[in-house]
Amino acid sequence: MLAYAQLWAAKDLATHLPRPWERYLKPETDTIMTPSAVQRDFQRIISLIGTPARSPKTRGNSIGRVQGQAQTQRTKHPVVKKQSKSTPDKQKAA
Repeated sequence: MLAYAQLWAAKDLATHLPRPWERYLKPETDTIMTPSAVQRDFQRIISLIGTPARSPKTRGNSIGRVQGQAQTQRTKHPVVKKQSKSTPDKQKAA
């Protein structure tokens, strides 16, 4: 609902941008813009208005492990295998 409210608030700032297959349609400035038409032009509206958020700052690379520091070896566990299914004795079936 918040996104829909933003589209509704930006409807007065949006311009009609028809799709390539909508070339025959006239730009109707006197009618109310649909939410999907406002959404198509929303990138331009945001760049025009701006944002209250600050731009991200680069933090650089981390220093990582200290030189000469060795990692502990992980413990090795034995491989667990499935047991094969045993075939029923033919003598018991007879």
